[in-house]
Amino acid sequence: MKKFNTLFTVCAFLLSASILKSAGVVYVVPGGTGSGSAWNDAMGDVQSAINAASSGTDVWIQGGTYSVTTTISQKNGVDVYGSFAGTETSIEERPLSANGNPWDFTLPTIFDGGNQCRLMKSTSGVTTESIVDGITFINGNGADASYQNNLGGALFIGTSFAVYQRCVFRNNSTPLNGGAINMTRGIIRQCLIENNTATGASSYGGGIYTNSGDLTLFENCVIRGNYAYQGGGIRAQGTANMVSIKNSKIYDNESKDSGAGLSLTQIISEMSNCLIFNNESQTDKASSVITGGNVFNCTFVNNIGNIYFSSNTNAYQFTNNIVWGNEISTGASTVISGGSTNANLQFYNNATGLTQATIDGFSWQKADNIYLASYSDVHFKGNVQFKGLAENEDQAYELESIDLSILQTSPCFNTGKIIAGVTSDIIGVSRPQGTAYDIGAYEFPLGPGTLVVNQSETQSFRYMIENSGIKIIRDIAEDEISIYAINGSRIFNSQMKNLEIYVPLTKGMYLVKVGNKVKKIVL
Repeated sequence: MKKFNTLFTVCAFLLSASILKSAGVVYVVPGGTGSGSAWNDAMGDVQSAINAASSGTDVWIQGGTYSVTTTISQKNGVDVYGSFAGTETSIEERPLSANGNPWDFTLPTIFDGGNQCRLMKSTSGVTTESIVDGITFINGNGADASYQNNLGGALFIGTSFAVYQRCVFRNNSTPLNGGAINMTRGIIRQCLIENNTATGASSYGGGIYTNSGDLTLFENCVIRGNYAYQGGGIRAQGTANMVSIKNSKIYDNESKDSGAGLSLTQIISEMSNCLIFNNESQTDKASSVITGGNVFNCTFVNNIGNIYFSSNTNAYQFTNNIVWGNEISTGASTVISGGSTNANLQFYNNATGLTQATIDGFSWQKADNIYLASYSDVHFKGNVQFKGLAENEDQAYELESIDLSILQTSPCFNTGKIIAGVTSDIIGVSRPQGTAYDIGAYEFPLGPGTLVVNQSETQSFRYMIENSGIKIIRDIAEDEISIYAINGSRIFNSQMKNLEIYVPLTKGMYLVKVGNKVKKIVL
């Protein structure tokens, strides 16, 4: 009897586990009429599937287009995953485009609002982390009479526990704030937010609008092609809680007034490792408005409109940033305006078009800045040949594929300030690679076979041991370079015609002379 009871208990446990496992997912396919218990018994309506799921259960949605006529409500503890082929047994099996972005699924699940309603909402009833992953939101218009009407064309988030990741928000609009997304808290990560519009005459946040009531985080996102009166790409405001933007690209956005790329009027904000480029203010106002907070290791280039520090009293830390090649519509260059009497503004290790005399005339706390007017260029790996918005497909492709990482010849290489909270760059390369951080969103990856052995700002050259030789880097060419063996015999001599020269060498000790400066190296 004892053996029978034990066997019965084990069987009952295994049966219970099997039931729990099969009940862990509710399945949805276009036109489905089943109970949701399996791919071949899938439901067809997304909201019905979410309602049928209990906390801890997933909803898996096959790729295809789902018409949304009433705003879908997220449910507490229910994770929603899209872009399945309809045969998978794990989330990781969903097909992705080769070498694509995290949101580039080959069989996307599309929520299409047909310009009739907002597509989805996450309310305060969501009190545990609840994820939406792999959904493309299109043609939402913000209408939702039951909740925050006309705020957020595709999505409104009113809870700290909502996480939207690997999603696309495209071609949504609203007459108020947040063409794609309006939120007071929550997390948006690894998402593409493009071609959304806040249509009102004085609306904010073409891509995203947040009036933060709690921590609001954006990371590893691309925000492009959006429009609003202010804050074409993103508008963040509020006074109480942190808004954080990390490792993101903000480009090709437009505003009628200020903040074409971004408008950060939230005084407790932090932005790091971001690229803000080719955004355009129609009225030559700021492409980036910053009211306070921290901006670390960002790159602002090719915008129509300057950076505007809008407060003369709030605390700022503006460190390790590149501000270069921005102008107004007439072609006149522009850099930074506002905040000139703010003694609470820390301006350290930035590479900008400002002159030393200009910066010295401001009340800022400042040190170790690089004045790019004395250099021919920042020395990016690539750059676009135009300012402001893309006007055709070729220019749009140019913006999408541009490489704004720096070369070793850049004055931004190894000249930044170490920042405790920024330990990697926009693509995950650890900081620092050399003896100091690089300035801008990218850290130049030296690799295990490369070592900085000397750098002199006053002489503007670098020696680098690389593989089986030495690379000499100058910010100006035309110096003579000589390399001597330790016995005094000259084994290499050349006039530097380029900014870099590589000399293969065998193991040993050498004296390297560039101009009138000499350095001993050991390979």
